[in-house]
Amino acid sequence: MKKAILSLPIDMMTNSCSKSNLNSPEGKYSWSSEVNGKSYSWSGNYPDFTNPSSMGLSTYTDMELALYLPIKLNNVPFSFIVNFKNIPTAGIYTFDQNNSTIENSCLMIIDNLSSISTNPGSSIKVTITNIPSNTYMNTKGVKPGSIKGTFSGVMYGVDPNNLNGPLIRYEITNGKYEAIVLS
Repeated sequence: MKKAILSLPIDMMTNSCSKSNLNSPEGKYSWSSEVNGKSYSWSGNYPDFTNPSSMGLSTYTDMELALYLPIKLNNVPFSFIVNFKNIPTAGIYTFDQNNSTIENSCLMIIDNLSSISTNPGSSIKVTITNIPSNTYMNTKGVKPGSIKGTFSGVMYGVDPNNLNGPLIRYEITNGKYEAIVLS
């Protein structure tokens, strides 16, 4: 599952851009959050293949919000992905062990360690303030819309060094994003 989720935004980024738009991004996108007190953030244009260190992203499609730091030496330092079961509208969405499924969940990866909102004790709130109708696809990359919001809560993940031990607790605070609307 992790490999499929990770490849989707990267595939979309490389397959949805026309050559004429590669060096002329229309906007600045960003996200930031703290996890267990450690800050993570990214800011950049979409698409920006001219600067490899900027290959993080902040994207939204019909049913997925993806926030990434650039992958370094086969290490995913940070990614936060929200899969919505249905196309969302503006509002507050809660993902916890009672209402999360593979199609409706939050996945977080920090230094290749993953946690998901289906794990016991997890509870994540994701706020969407608006969803514009102008997308990267329907404007051909000219002034696409952006979606803004916040995220916070607690997620749990398996400790790979102690598979039978307690889950690792991740407290997410001060999460906010502005993501390009791809489709």
